[in-house]
Amino acid sequence: MPYTLLPLVLLLISCQTRTLMQPKTTHVYKKVQDLDIMLDVYQPETGTEGSPVLVLLHGGGLINGDRNMYKPTDPANEHFFQVGATVITVDYRLAPETKLPQIIEDLQDCMKWVHTKGKELYGYDTNNLIVAGHSAGGYLTMMAGFCLEIKPKALIAYYGYGDITGDWYTKPDPFYLTKKRQVESTQLTNKETTCNYDGRGNWGVYLYYRQNGLWTQEVSGVNPQMHPTFHKQYEPIQNISKDYPPILMFHGDKDTDVPYQKSVDMNNALTKAGIKSTLITIKDGCHAFDIRQLDSPQTKQTNVTVKQFITDTFYTH
Repeated sequence: MPYTLLPLVLLLISCQTRTLMQPKTTHVYKKVQDLDIMLDVYQPETGTEGSPVLVLLHGGGLINGDRNMYKPTDPANEHFFQVGATVITVDYRLAPETKLPQIIEDLQDCMKWVHTKGKELYGYDTNNLIVAGHSAGGYLTMMAGFCLEIKPKALIAYYGYGDITGDWYTKPDPFYLTKKRQVESTQLTNKETTCNYDGRGNWGVYLYYRQNGLWTQEVSGVNPQMHPTFHKQYEPIQNISKDYPPILMFHGDKDTDVPYQKSVDMNNALTKAGIKSTLITIKDGCHAFDIRQLDSPQTKQTNVTVKQFITDTFYTH
């Protein structure tokens, strides 16, 4: 079924669907020194035994955000909790206190927990698992297509990106240069974190990096000009193989944070490699269109499309 022309009646049914989830349970999937790194498990009303699994990875430029950005009562995300799956929302350590190699290790360790301890506790079906994420979470979702020992069945990436060494991240960004200029934050205490702590620089740090073209260097800990090959291992577009999972991508063509071209490039590379890849363009869509343009017809259609893709992947393949 094409994912761009679903019937209106399905949209109406989707909007009326009740969220059927049991209360969440929080688990520590990893401990680093004194820091507990956690995830939340939302069980479907029908129980987790044999259920499919949906893992959600939050955005925030790898600098901000946490697992609580996904909630079953949030109109922007409730559709993820309406597909009869066990939904797992994940924290990971944040940059710049933690660098990219360790962030990817958190992703890998989280998925190991999902496939071992989580499966033992809940009895869900890890052979029927989708990873999805927004923005930086979309990037991590794309990373999950090749950096995990056990590949997901499918991926869903909202305004993600397959490279981190292009001009868009390594040179001053024209859009962010129109914003109030930031000075280098002195608020960071270099302690590992999965969320904001008192005095942390928050979005000012991200703005400073984008205004000065420092995101890649400060998040990875390695200057891409001085070490041009180091980042290849952290660029999904450079690591596409024949067993890369099918992927559904969404991206607004007016995105001022992650260029729309990033998803176009990834889609083209996947398609060339023979991977099933679908990119849906949101006309005039901004960054985080599904949150900022929540009531638009395109966003409502996107939510229906996602539910259809998840349902097809979990229950008909």
